[in-house]
Amino acid sequence: MKTGVKEHLATTVISGGMYGADGHAMTSFKPFTFSGEYNLEFMAGNKKVGEFSIYVMEPYITIGDSTLMISQEVLYAGFYEDTAMEVEGENLPPEIELEIYDLENADVSTFTFKDKTDYTTTDGKKISIYKGDFDLKKSGKYRFTILNKSETVEVRKPISK
Repeated sequence: MKTGVKEHLATTVISGGMYGADGHAMTSFKPFTFSGEYNLEFMAGNKKVGEFSIYVMEPYITIGDSTLMISQEVLYAGFYEDTAMEVEGENLPPEIELEIYDLENADVSTFTFKDKTDYTTTDGKKISIYKGDFDLKKSGKYRFTILNKSETVEVRKPISK
């Protein structure tokens, strides 16, 4: 779907060569507003110097201060191994449980995330990353609970192409 919407993402300065390139530039920008395909154009002054398309997936699954590092777009029934969970906060426990409640069948499953790694972001936020496995038996609506915070999550059926 072409929207015709144009947005300026960033302005940066081109610096000296790096890794065999004639020049390089470091930049950052806010996350994209919507999922979908974007055409990125790169300008030097008023001259277009390159372009390419990217596909931006739907956001990760967020429950309170916790983020399950899986896009809602690709959450289907199945087994998820060594999945990362990012949790913001200090003095977090060495293990965190993910409770998954099937809203249709009232089945509850609990999965433990551990192997905690702590870091501090450049803006001073304390973050811990945990790893864990979990299993979703079928598509449908679930309630995911982490650290006493809950969100309804839809597990979709894969779209066949």
